[in-house]
Amino acid sequence: NQVINVSGEKQVLYLTTEKFTSQVIQAIKNNNVDEFMHFYQMVDVLIIDDIQFLSNRPKTQEIFFNIFNQLHQS
Repeated sequence: NQVINVSGEKQVLYLTTEKFTSQVIQAIKNNNVDEFMHFYQMVDVLIIDDIQFLSNRPKTQEIFFNIFNQLHQS
Protein backbone atom coordinates (compact mmCIF):
# COMPACT_ATOMS: atom_id res chain seq x y z
CA ASN A 1 0.00 0.00 0.00
CA GLN A 2 2.84 2.38 0.80
CA VAL A 3 4.39 2.02 -2.67
CA ILE A 4 1.04 2.70 -4.32
CA ASN A 5 0.37 5.68 -2.03
CA VAL A 6 3.77 7.24 -2.69
CA SER A 7 3.76 6.58 -6.42
CA GLY A 8 0.45 5.56 -7.95
CA GLU A 9 2.28 4.70 -11.16
CA LYS A 10 4.10 1.70 -9.70
CA GLN A 11 2.73 -1.74 -10.46
CA VAL A 12 2.66 -3.92 -7.34
CA LEU A 13 1.92 -7.64 -7.54
CA TYR A 14 1.27 -9.81 -4.48
CA LEU A 15 0.73 -13.57 -4.61
CA THR A 16 1.39 -16.71 -2.64
CA THR A 17 4.17 -19.15 -3.41
CA GLU A 18 1.49 -21.75 -4.10
CA LYS A 19 -0.06 -19.60 -6.82
CA PHE A 20 3.35 -18.71 -8.28
CA THR A 21 4.35 -22.40 -8.37
CA SER A 22 1.06 -23.33 -10.02
CA GLN A 23 1.63 -20.69 -12.68
CA VAL A 24 5.19 -21.92 -13.27
CA ILE A 25 3.91 -25.47 -13.78
CA GLN A 26 1.30 -24.25 -16.26
CA ALA A 27 3.89 -22.19 -18.13
CA ILE A 28 6.16 -25.22 -18.42
CA LYS A 29 3.28 -27.43 -19.60
CA ASN A 30 2.20 -24.81 -22.15
CA ASN A 31 5.77 -24.15 -23.27
CA ASN A 32 5.54 -20.43 -22.58
CA VAL A 33 8.03 -19.92 -19.75
CA ASP A 34 9.56 -16.90 -21.52
CA GLU A 35 6.18 -15.14 -21.67
CA PHE A 36 5.54 -16.03 -18.04
CA MET A 37 8.87 -14.59 -16.95
CA HIS A 38 8.39 -11.48 -19.06
CA PHE A 39 5.04 -10.79 -17.35
CA TYR A 40 6.64 -10.89 -13.91
CA GLN A 41 9.65 -8.87 -14.99
CA MET A 42 7.36 -5.98 -15.96
CA VAL A 43 6.11 -5.31 -12.41
CA ASP A 44 7.78 -2.72 -10.22
CA VAL A 45 7.30 -4.54 -6.92
CA LEU A 46 6.83 -8.30 -6.59
CA ILE A 47 5.71 -9.66 -3.23
CA ILE A 48 5.57 -13.43 -2.82
CA ASP A 49 4.24 -14.78 0.45
CA ASP A 50 5.73 -17.91 2.06
CA ILE A 51 8.75 -17.96 -0.25
CA GLN A 52 10.35 -20.67 1.91
CA PHE A 53 8.06 -23.20 0.20
CA LEU A 54 10.27 -22.96 -2.88
CA SER A 55 13.02 -24.85 -1.05
CA ASN A 56 12.17 -28.22 -2.61
CA ARG A 57 11.33 -26.95 -6.09
CA PRO A 58 14.57 -26.42 -8.04
CA LYS A 59 13.00 -25.52 -11.41
CA THR A 60 10.62 -23.02 -9.79
CA GLN A 61 13.58 -21.59 -7.85
CA GLU A 62 15.52 -21.15 -11.08
CA ILE A 63 12.65 -19.30 -12.75
CA PHE A 64 12.05 -17.17 -9.65
CA PHE A 65 15.72 -16.20 -9.37
CA ASN A 66 15.82 -15.21 -13.04
CA ILE A 67 12.80 -12.97 -12.46
CA PHE A 68 14.29 -11.65 -9.21
CA ASN A 69 17.62 -10.82 -10.80
CA GLN A 70 15.93 -8.93 -13.63
CA LEU A 71 13.77 -6.96 -11.20
CA HIS A 72 16.77 -6.23 -8.99
CA GLN A 73 18.75 -4.89 -11.94
CA SER A 74 15.83 -2.71 -12.98
